[in-house]
Amino acid sequence: MKKRVRPVYALCVSIILAACIAAGCLTAVRAYASESGGMPQFGNYFVSDYDSKAEAVKANQATNEQIVSEGTVLLKNEDNSLPVPLGSKISVFGKNADRMFRGSSMTGALTQEGYSVNPTLRSFYSDSSKSGDGFRSSSGSDGSMPSGKTTGETPVSMYTDDVTQSFDEYNDAAIVVISRSGGEGTDITRTMQCKDVNATDADNFQYWGEDAVAVKGARNKDDHYLQLDQNETDMIKMVGEKFDKVIVILNTSSHFECGFLDDPGHYAYSPAIKAALGVGEPLTTLPVAGVISGRINPSGHLPDTFARDFKADPTWQNFGNQRVKEGNVYSNLTANNRYKKHYVYYKEGIYYGYYYYETRGLTEGDAAWTASGQAGDLAINGTTTEEWSNWYDAHVVFPFGHGLSYTSFDWEIVDAPTEPVALDPDGDIQITVKVTNTGTVAGKDVVMLFSSSPYFTGEIEKPAVRLAEFGKTDMLYPASEAGEGKPNSQEITLTFAARDMASYDYSDANKNDFKGYELEAGTYDVYVSRNAHDRSDRLKVSYTLSQDERFETDEYSGQKIENRFDEVSNELTEGEGERYLSRADWTGTFPTASVSIDARQWIVDSLEEWYTVFPEDEGKPYYTENMPTQGAKYETPILLKDMFGLSYDDPKWEDFLDQLTVDQLTQIVTQGFLKSGIDIPELGIKQIINADTPMGWANVPGMSGAGFAKITVLAATFNRELAYALGKGMGEEALWGTGESGSNIPGWYAPAVNLHRSPFGGRTGEYYSEDGVLTGKLASQVVMGARTKGLYTYVKHFAINNQESQRMGVFTWANEQCMREQYFIPYEICVKEGKATGVMTAFNRIGATWAFGDYDLITGVLRGEWGFIGSVVTDCLWAAEYVNGDAMIRAGGSLALSNVATISYNVGTPTTVSLLRRSTKDVLYLHANSMAINEGDYPTTPKKMLGYSAERLDIAIVGEPYSATVATAELNVKWYPDLDIANVTYALAPGFRLPDGLRLSSDGSISGTPEYSINNYQFKVIATYGDEQMTSDAFSLTVIDSSGSIVYAAQSDLGTINIGETADIDVGTAEIVLGDPSETSPVTVFYSLKSGCALPEGLSLSPDGRITGTPYSAAVNCKFTVVASAIGYYSQEAEFTLSVLGKITFSGTTLGDGRFGEAYVSKVDFATGSDNVTYALKEGSKLPSGLELTSGGYIVGTPSETCTNATFTVVASAPLAESAEAEYSMSVGIALSPFLSSVLTDGKTGEAYYASVNNVMGASSPEYTLKNGSTLPEGLTLSTSGEITGTPLKSGMYTFTVTVSEDGAIGDEKEFTIYVSEPSNVVSAEVPASGNDDLVVLAAVSLALGAAGLLTGAAALIITAIRGKGRSGKN
Repeated sequence: MKKRVRPVYALCVSIILAACIAAGCLTAVRAYASESGGMPQFGNYFVSDYDSKAEAVKANQATNEQIVSEGTVLLKNEDNSLPVPLGSKISVFGKNADRMFRGSSMTGALTQEGYSVNPTLRSFYSDSSKSGDGFRSSSGSDGSMPSGKTTGETPVSMYTDDVTQSFDEYNDAAIVVISRSGGEGTDITRTMQCKDVNATDADNFQYWGEDAVAVKGARNKDDHYLQLDQNETDMIKMVGEKFDKVIVILNTSSHFECGFLDDPGHYAYSPAIKAALGVGEPLTTLPVAGVISGRINPSGHLPDTFARDFKADPTWQNFGNQRVKEGNVYSNLTANNRYKKHYVYYKEGIYYGYYYYETRGLTEGDAAWTASGQAGDLAINGTTTEEWSNWYDAHVVFPFGHGLSYTSFDWEIVDAPTEPVALDPDGDIQITVKVTNTGTVAGKDVVMLFSSSPYFTGEIEKPAVRLAEFGKTDMLYPASEAGEGKPNSQEITLTFAARDMASYDYSDANKNDFKGYELEAGTYDVYVSRNAHDRSDRLKVSYTLSQDERFETDEYSGQKIENRFDEVSNELTEGEGERYLSRADWTGTFPTASVSIDARQWIVDSLEEWYTVFPEDEGKPYYTENMPTQGAKYETPILLKDMFGLSYDDPKWEDFLDQLTVDQLTQIVTQGFLKSGIDIPELGIKQIINADTPMGWANVPGMSGAGFAKITVLAATFNRELAYALGKGMGEEALWGTGESGSNIPGWYAPAVNLHRSPFGGRTGEYYSEDGVLTGKLASQVVMGARTKGLYTYVKHFAINNQESQRMGVFTWANEQCMREQYFIPYEICVKEGKATGVMTAFNRIGATWAFGDYDLITGVLRGEWGFIGSVVTDCLWAAEYVNGDAMIRAGGSLALSNVATISYNVGTPTTVSLLRRSTKDVLYLHANSMAINEGDYPTTPKKMLGYSAERLDIAIVGEPYSATVATAELNVKWYPDLDIANVTYALAPGFRLPDGLRLSSDGSISGTPEYSINNYQFKVIATYGDEQMTSDAFSLTVIDSSGSIVYAAQSDLGTINIGETADIDVGTAEIVLGDPSETSPVTVFYSLKSGCALPEGLSLSPDGRITGTPYSAAVNCKFTVVASAIGYYSQEAEFTLSVLGKITFSGTTLGDGRFGEAYVSKVDFATGSDNVTYALKEGSKLPSGLELTSGGYIVGTPSETCTNATFTVVASAPLAESAEAEYSMSVGIALSPFLSSVLTDGKTGEAYYASVNNVMGASSPEYTLKNGSTLPEGLTLSTSGEITGTPLKSGMYTFTVTVSEDGAIGDEKEFTIYVSEPSNVVSAEVPASGNDDLVVLAAVSLALGAAGLLTGAAALIITAIRGKGRSGKN
């Protein structure tokens, strides 16, 4: 019997929008008009503050330096070991010290700061033949969980005698750099094992067999990547024995096990470690060097808790694959494709990060602690220490918010009440803190407010403290330096709503017949604190509430708040029979790992509902019987720019949308892969770019910018102003785009606000913190800053998407309390405070429902409760196996970030067309209020004068009338057609004059009779038009005697020659010019160096004006003057500049091919002839989109465009050496998606079969064929669109290879397997019979439609569908 789709209960979209409008949620819309001035300026609605892209990039580089300056965290500083005096001789340890984020160099920064850095040690590390290649193994394919990863650190055994002997001289301090990296697609490995210790391929580090061995350099295979390995341990021990002062730099955006910094029992402890800095992958290391020298006083604070033993963390038990091959695969779904079988349980509930450590530390108290051996109470790994002063010290090295300074501060609560204050549940809490610098150096301080709510045992779970607000001071100066503009103290006022302290009771835990947000009667304490742990009653304000207070509606939208995820919350307790972690019983409820468990039947059923053939709309709030008007033609079309600044509900929007055809609606909603919109010139709609990555630009051909440190560094600043500056700075760069006219980038997939649930999340560097408030407050500033420049943002990834392992489709189970109190908070703040108009949904499922198709998430919470207005985009839809366009638009989604060939919609129904229309409106609403409608050439007010070029004027003769003109300024008649060239006036620039007897008129003419001769006289002129001025380059004028003169007007810059190469440079270009141009002088000109001048060593000047010889030492911009002399004439001089540099030998080649969407790493052929060579692209040269060249010569990234033999030029540079260029080429081919399972759907003999392999990246018209020698099961055929159809005739296991090709591109191939069983094998235990019936019906319908030419490629499998929520009647 065919299963019926369960109804979806929802609020009507129109009602929600009306409620949002009534609640005043349109301020974000109106902000656009006011921020840009309301009316376009020379075609631009949004303009830059800078005159060029280079200026914008330079400003962002300065912003990033400030972010790193304020985001560097001083973790430890015993004996005031930092700062280190300038001029000290330092040894920098760590193979990757000069390979920090994007290639920035620690040793280079320290040298520039003014330190003498051990050159022998640096040379040793740079020579891979001596110190190893620093190889850090690949993380593997997207969505996988690596089993191990090497750190690349050099073994102590490789240090040569000359290296260790150099420590004696460079021994003022040792700096040890520990680096870790993560990234999108894979999580950080929780084991250190592989198949073969000497193998380097990705598969080697995805090995989970019992015979696995430890990766190279690891202590043992059960360690993890976020602790010191054996090579690092040995290095620290060696350094500790040879240096009295050791400073550790943690270059990692993930938290790191730091027990070696304070625990003598730790396996890597050294008493010589006096100080430590957390720098978080900073992009630039100059500010880090400034912190070491004391030029910068660190003011960063940790955005995460640094636990002592990550294996003792409650999230350790349920993350990734549980450290077992397919350990998070439902055992009864193993045959399913990769999108339909993985799970993760957030068994810790709200207790992760400081919510756990501070709460448990409070309940465990200050008594001495030793492990009991119970779950959640095990001995600390990595140390011989068994007895600790208390539980907290045993488990936490540095608390959330920890950060030291080189100065000291005193705090005082202004007008602090002495008794508890009655709490107004609907009011605000406001506390003012006076911060005074009581130390000896200037610095900034961070003030944090933490709230503590009354807890009742066994009822609503509540953390001991949670961050309520924070603020950062300006620079405060010591009393001895204080004065005007240099304050010694500052008052910081922090405000938050009392209801922010409410707890979400999703299960009526306190038995008061209410589920939702509530403040329970009792005492609420608010602490002014430097971090989450060090709380003092001296800096506490208490509030009392006499009776419970419930919050039934949202304060922003007025909409009802209600439980929306009961099936998700209850699956752990009802399905698995477990409890969420509770402070009432830490050990009894401590999470255990769920390894290869069974999925309950309702979960299995829900998988098939997603692919139901036709959606049932009738009876649902969004159902309509009225087909909208589309394709209307107006005498005067309404253009998209006419919609600028209009509210979302303005009636004009409906008239505008009427003009679009159904096909255009469908294309706009569907074609969202790194872009949005389609080209409809008659309506002013165009396809625009949506760029990726929160730290800069990705996937934009030809686009480059300043780039920013990993986002955790920004979070560590606790500085809203810097977050705003980052957002605005990105908007500035977006306005300029690639630098070419009209190349702006209106959309940005950022900020990324998922939380650091686990330190092993691969993308912790893109996300801010473990805390939702800190994340939301900073991210909302990024949103607002970007919006001022017309850059709209997609806040991502909504929601509870906190691991990369099996990220596409992983069933994510969590209770609604942790969702609302933690994981939803950053999005809520970005919507309500940041006025975000774009949100990106996540790859994962919320429970059993895909996030991009979850009505309760998108329409219920986001659009309904929070009043969000704008566009909701999916994360990338790589694979046809899970795409469902009808479900997306019915859930409240707007745009498919799709890379599959086609997405289909049931456009025959009025409901579908109405929803496509609404989704299109969402997308175009963002366009209409962004730089997408800019029409100017560049994002600045055009100059009236385009340019003013100079030239060498005609020669004048003493005593004879002369005339010339310098009126060569060019006017911008494109934007100012009424300009009159006659209105340009000219005057000599300050400091310049003409030769005696000549004058410059305001019309640009030079006239008069020169009185004396002069050689190559240079002057500059200012051209003025209205209030604009432009200064010319230098004009050149020579005046000769009537009898003739030597004219010596040579090119002054002679360029560069190389050390050791023969030189022959002609500077003998002077000539004798006579008064009668028809005559020539027979006199010879001779050349000599002016007295006091010298050529570079090894060179000489001959009398005929040739510089020859072989230079043997470097000289940079050597200046000298050559005198030209001739009998009977006055001598003339010319100044020259010549550089002598070392020669770099550098050659190009063809690099290995890349694949669209797949990680790529290659390196240039390293240059020879000089040390410390760095590499950069030549100006105007560009790599395939998605790739970048590091300064170390590595080409890395993920290609996002295909190309064949694309060429680019690399420049190799080094100090005191001439740069060399080499041309490289590479190709990027199309790629079958890594998410395309190699195991296709099982078939049965005699039954219709369907499968699709159409999932290719980078191709628009792919063609599929079987590789020569491959065969399908008898009875099946492969179409060119990638569909495998037919009726299998014989059972068996069949393996074959499919190739995909496209004209002009390199193709790809992949091996697939199909298992065909006999009919007697009815249904496997993993899949219900009803599910197979559905698949057969799907296949039949797909084939019929495909034969009719209505569906192609991946779309044939999709067939329009809506997945019902089904939150009742579970088995």
